[in-house]
Amino acid sequence: MRKELLKKGLAVGAAIGMCLGIFGCGPKPQQKMQGEVTIPWVEFCNKYRNMEGGIATCKCNPAVTYDEVSIAEDEAIADARSELARELGLRVKTMVKRYKSRTIANEKRAVGSTFEDVAKQVANQYLQGSRVLASKIFKTPEGKFMVCAAVGLQPQVVKQMISDIAKKSGLTNPRDEDILYEEFKAYKAQQELEKATSGNQQ
Repeated sequence: MRKELLKKGLAVGAAIGMCLGIFGCGPKPQQKMQGEVTIPWVEFCNKYRNMEGGIATCKCNPAVTYDEVSIAEDEAIADARSELARELGLRVKTMVKRYKSRTIANEKRAVGSTFEDVAKQVANQYLQGSRVLASKIFKTPEGKFMVCAAVGLQPQVVKQMISDIAKKSGLTNPRDEDILYEEFKAYKAQQELEKATSGNQQ
């Protein structure tokens, strides 16, 4: 009796195996929804633009032939550095403004007028030390190339920058550094919220 059951079990297993392996009658993998298009270089840049706690910008430039890839990469790095300078400047300015209003609201001591100047100077020093986080070459469907480069400051570097700004501004309370860092990160969240509410998408 056991032998017969075993034989039947093996026969059923073999039939299922043939069904799955030959005829493909098993569950099919989920396909992407119609209209969803994945662009590799956009995904690459988004990975760095969305870096938590740090700041990075990413730019891409096309190259018709492989000989032009090196030039396209240099241009992408230069464009990313330029964008990083603009965004870092905006973030620091917003951070200082929000910190001042927050500390005044909490009836803490007023921050001197040199606070913003110190913040800018320190940010510029760190900007000069920014590095290329990653670069990558992509092949386009047309057979050409897309070269991308991400430039920025890692989270630990941003924290050190905030610490330097606080110390050089005479802010000795560790909590002040935390507030500055929170406001620095809040800038990105605010921008994303404004984009979502306005309906503008990149």
